[in-house]
Amino acid sequence: MKKDIQKEIEKTLNSLDGIQRAEAPAFFFTRVQARLEKRSQSNSPVFFLVKRPALLVAVLTVFVVMNVVLITQLAQPVRSQAPAVAVKGSLQDFAKAYGLGNDNINY
Repeated sequence: MKKDIQKEIEKTLNSLDGIQRAEAPAFFFTRVQARLEKRSQSNSPVFFLVKRPALLVAVLTVFVVMNVVLITQLAQPVRSQAPAVAVKGSLQDFAKAYGLGNDNINY
């Protein structure tokens, strides 16, 4: 039994004699490094907008339009309380129509 194990060990070690070290293709590490640097630079959102000026102009236009609309809405005078009175009246009419008012309570 020990001889069989010893033979298997020697056979395995002898099979390793013909093995050569694996080598990467030419300029492999340089290409990998360049890709990693490119990926790390292009991840910032500011770089993305600067890289595409049309998108930058579109984003700035939307931002300016939203600000103008907001400023014009805030600059308008406050509306009177008339719509609130109309809503209150319509709620009373609704209550009367369905018998929910105080008029229908009999003691």
